[in-house]
Amino acid sequence: MGFLNPALLALAAAVAIPLLLHFLHRSEGRRMSFPALRYLLRTEKDHARRIRTRQLLLLVLRCGAVILAAFAAAQMVIRGPGPAHPPTAVAVILDNSMSSSRVIGEGRVLDTLKAAALAALEQAGPDDRFWVLRAGEPWDIAAPLSAPEARIRVTGTQASGAFGDLGRALVRARDLLEASSLPASEIHLLSDLQGSALPEEPPAMDGLPVVVYRGIPEPGPNRFVQSVVVGGGLPPRANQRTAVAATLGGVVGDSTPIPVRVVLGDQLRGAAAAPSGGTAVLPLGPFQQGRLEGYVETDPDELRADDRLWLTVNVEPPPAVAVVGEPGPFVREALAVLEDGGRIRRTTLADAQRVVSVWGEGIERLQPEQQALVVPGADPALRTALARRFQEAGIPLDIEAGPGGTAVVTTNRTGVDLAGVEVRRTRRLVPRDGQILREWAALEDGSPWLLEVPGREGSVLVLASQLDPAETSLPLDAAMVPLLEWALAGTGTSSGVRRIEAGAPLSLATAATHIETPNGTRLEVDGTHEFRPTREVGLYTVYAGDEVLDRLPVNPPLRESLLTPATRRTVSAVLESGDAVVAGDTDAWVGRVFTTRRGREVWPYLLGVALILLLLESWVASSGGAERRRTPSPSEFVRAPIA
Repeated sequence: MGFLNPALLALAAAVAIPLLLHFLHRSEGRRMSFPALRYLLRTEKDHARRIRTRQLLLLVLRCGAVILAAFAAAQMVIRGPGPAHPPTAVAVILDNSMSSSRVIGEGRVLDTLKAAALAALEQAGPDDRFWVLRAGEPWDIAAPLSAPEARIRVTGTQASGAFGDLGRALVRARDLLEASSLPASEIHLLSDLQGSALPEEPPAMDGLPVVVYRGIPEPGPNRFVQSVVVGGGLPPRANQRTAVAATLGGVVGDSTPIPVRVVLGDQLRGAAAAPSGGTAVLPLGPFQQGRLEGYVETDPDELRADDRLWLTVNVEPPPAVAVVGEPGPFVREALAVLEDGGRIRRTTLADAQRVVSVWGEGIERLQPEQQALVVPGADPALRTALARRFQEAGIPLDIEAGPGGTAVVTTNRTGVDLAGVEVRRTRRLVPRDGQILREWAALEDGSPWLLEVPGREGSVLVLASQLDPAETSLPLDAAMVPLLEWALAGTGTSSGVRRIEAGAPLSLATAATHIETPNGTRLEVDGTHEFRPTREVGLYTVYAGDEVLDRLPVNPPLRESLLTPATRRTVSAVLESGDAVVAGDTDAWVGRVFTTRRGREVWPYLLGVALILLLLESWVASSGGAERRRTPSPSEFVRAPIA
């Protein structure tokens, strides 16, 4: 029990007034006894007892009314789960990331979280201020809101396709509350609490109260399309068949076949099945030159947002390839295989798109848009000429003699399987003037083995070993032809399957003026800035006026498909620097938010009881007066004068 205005308890001193009146009205007359009137004494005693009882009752009613009125004026509250609390700054972290679209019964996870947030807002007072942070929209701006405005924002929140970084949201909420001037502050965290959404390093909450809603049922098995590779990571060639390899994620060890379908250009192009963790390979084509757009999908489950992976596929003609210098028999044979298969077209240096250059021969004559693969040759004396050619071509790279001994390729970003490839001799590729170059492959000692280097005209791939068994096992490996085709495809350009995750910014052409989102909304953009609000999964169309510049596939974040919830211990560890409270259902949640609450204010009820006591006092007082008028008191006879 407590009082919001304890100074007004001084009004209870007014209880002295009815006490004083009670004692002042206690007067007794001189009594004389007559034998003839003794039979009235018994009646007089009974009547006096009733009068004293009534007077005591009136005293109690009057004192009680005065005390209750004083308690009401002091705003008496009963400590407990009542709604009354001091003005509080509240950061509401509403997790609307992709996993919140998971279906539970007739609704979604987000619907449950929104209902809990609205229930907490019902406890808000007019002086509270709220910041509603949408964890699935990190670019969103959160402004201070009143409780009615916060309810509107919560109600209007929709599920995003992006990843929900709860650690980042907690830090942002803490920073907002630190700037508040209200006497109390706390964070309301409403999430399905995926283990993948919690940070590995706990953020410093500095003792800030964090009330966590944990009322979401455990998820069922989630199966999804994990990745898609077209053509083994290389562009499909015009008028040739290719294949789509779709890897499926889900329950580890589940051998149940999961159906997979490929839809390109609004047409079903293939179907197959594979278990969780397996890969389904679907032959496709042939296709005409151009761009194909579509998706790979599986059957829907509780989380439907990750059952489809969008892609764009560039169908290209075979690149024109020229060879300058003597590459050796293994490179010549690999190029012949690619030419016979229609994967490349041999031509002259002037007409080539891609150039195989031995010891850098001809790279100083590269034209814009031409790209070269530089490989060491059989004659080591030509290595000294390479430095001069690099300098003439504006390539910031030096090649030095490398260490002896055998090493294996441990770093590989090419997409071609280089596992087990041994390197028996290598050159040291040293960037000049601190240049940061793109490393596609490196050896176990960290030295680069395949680098991409920018030149004045086109880019250049530089391999540190001759493609001969004396220097590397690659010519005798099945990866030889795929790696050579990868290099000649254009600095590792893939099939056009770009893994842009929802929530990640889009880099635009400077001429871009508009973007059309997957739901058909067209937004104005500035091509010199990144486009941030990629909340939807699907194809984004970039326009320059009415001209289509690009179509960008945005796909679900892989982390959002991992629905395993965090344990209570993990949640406590993440919030260990704050005052964490975890509520397991909506009723417990409503009772635990506003941790500085004062209790339930009962002064309105006290005022009502005081009014009832005053009404009873009036009735008792009036009934006593009427009785005195009807019945003469025996004392009147006793006090009568003697004639």
